[in-house]
Amino acid sequence: MVLMPITVSAPLFADDKLPELCDNASLLRALPGKSAQSLHGPYAVIQVKGFWSFGVYGSGPDLTGRYEDQGNSRTKFDLEADLALETENTGIGLHMDYSGPRFGFSLDYGMQDYAGLNTIDHSLYIGGEQFPEGTRVASSLKNSAFDINGTVKFFRRSSAWIGLDLGIQAWYMDIEANGKHEVYGTAQANETVVIPIPQAGISASLQMLENRLVLSGRAHFMNYKEASYSRISADVRYYFLPWLGGRVFWEKQSLDVPPDNGIEKDIQLKLDREGMGFGLVARW
Repeated sequence: MVLMPITVSAPLFADDKLPELCDNASLLRALPGKSAQSLHGPYAVIQVKGFWSFGVYGSGPDLTGRYEDQGNSRTKFDLEADLALETENTGIGLHMDYSGPRFGFSLDYGMQDYAGLNTIDHSLYIGGEQFPEGTRVASSLKNSAFDINGTVKFFRRSSAWIGLDLGIQAWYMDIEANGKHEVYGTAQANETVVIPIPQAGISASLQMLENRLVLSGRAHFMNYKEASYSRISADVRYYFLPWLGGRVFWEKQSLDVPPDNGIEKDIQLKLDREGMGFGLVARW
């Protein structure tokens, strides 16, 4: 006896189910963002479109350290020991960033004023002008910082990501000093110092409470020849409306360029900048 195979064909879906399936597929296609965000587990997609945010903030970071230029400007001073600089008021800054599925970038501009009054116990130079020992020096410093940073996200999950950062930050220090000495009379000096700082490191972000709470952080480090730089920051945002929220952040930066650094033979400096900021942020 020979057994013959018998094949039974049947539609994969019953005819009365096809309209329902077509409707569901159309709904998913109509809502790509929601369908992607509803996935969970290892195959979850973070986002299918980018988000922009723009914010205004106030901050008052402490600025300490020293600066010396043995070249044409003949400048040498310590921000604390010589000028006794302290934060004068709360500085205003602007921040804008974009966060996409794979890439992101940010722009930031902040400004802070410092002022001090001190009788110096040794001679110092600012912009080539000498302030003799015993001079009563009234000084001011405006510190502006411009930052641009790009991020490549190499680890992504439904509510978190980790990325590599690359960018540059520039510090502008506008210094003005007015001195009065009982014997040598008055002295006045102005100088602008520009310090470009390459940025490279790692950043991460975590979204919670249906994306209302966003926690972010970054760590940047650089060692080139004898110079070193570090930057650590943390950022917390809570959106009380879908498009508007509050922001608080903390940041610490340290730059050290010792003598004979191999970068600028006449310049040596050590600057530390640390503080918190508060502001409002909008996203769309």
